[in-house]
Amino acid sequence: MLLDIDPQVMSDGEPTNAMQLILLIGRGQHRWHVTLPSALAVEEFLQRHRLAIPALEELAAKAVEEAGYARAAPPWTVKITVTHLDALIADLTQPAYVVVENSRWEGTFLREVARILGRSHITFAIECRPPWLVFENAGGKDVMDIPVRNRLAQFQLLYRVAALIDSDKKDEHDVPRSNRDVIDRMRAIDGFRELHVWRGRESENYLPIAILRHHHPSHEAKIATIFKVPQQRMYTDIKSEIGGVKAERMFPAGHAITSQDFDDDVRAELEEVLSMIERIL
Repeated sequence: MLLDIDPQVMSDGEPTNAMQLILLIGRGQHRWHVTLPSALAVEEFLQRHRLAIPALEELAAKAVEEAGYARAAPPWTVKITVTHLDALIADLTQPAYVVVENSRWEGTFLREVARILGRSHITFAIECRPPWLVFENAGGKDVMDIPVRNRLAQFQLLYRVAALIDSDKKDEHDVPRSNRDVIDRMRAIDGFRELHVWRGRESENYLPIAILRHHHPSHEAKIATIFKVPQQRMYTDIKSEIGGVKAERMFPAGHAITSQDFDDDVRAELEEVLSMIERIL
């Protein structure tokens, strides 16, 4: 998450909590919205406690230097204060969770999309061990609200949980009843803010045409027809019409897919999903 640290945390907070906060930022698990007062407070904290750790000293010195160019904090920035500091640290130490229908498929898809679109922070959070970002398998769309509730219960103040669900739309005006029910249940959960419903039918509809051609060369003509019309591309049942794409071989090794391989509307929505993930990460 993007953290705005109250300087008082370094002067009045429990030193072990303050140190844990610096370490979370230093190792890259969370990002710091640097201000000059907070940068100076961190630098002074390290000196006062004689913590001669080169990487952290460099972090503080660089923050002081960058503070003069600080921008306004985005609205999703988390303010870290002395109040409830124990709970905040406990929440920040845990991984963030994205609840999906199929964690293996969506996890692979979004990891590669993040890599292609230059969201390296997300890619690293997925691949590091232990991971800082976990895709939670819901075990079925109709019960997605259950793992959302369960994961939210692990957090005290910072509800670092998101959900991504297929729309199953047959066209842009379709609103399947089963989806509407579970979406309404999730939106009614106290403290839950980060839900994205694909505007297209499902995540398979967001695969670049080059990937579908790679996996289903015998369906070249059908793929070309589907991608010719945006309405067909977004609402066709890809698995039924063309065939599935296995998670472990979704993006072939050494692939040359770039951001330009996604149509503008697809790329824009994928950026929305990645931004949602970054807000909880």
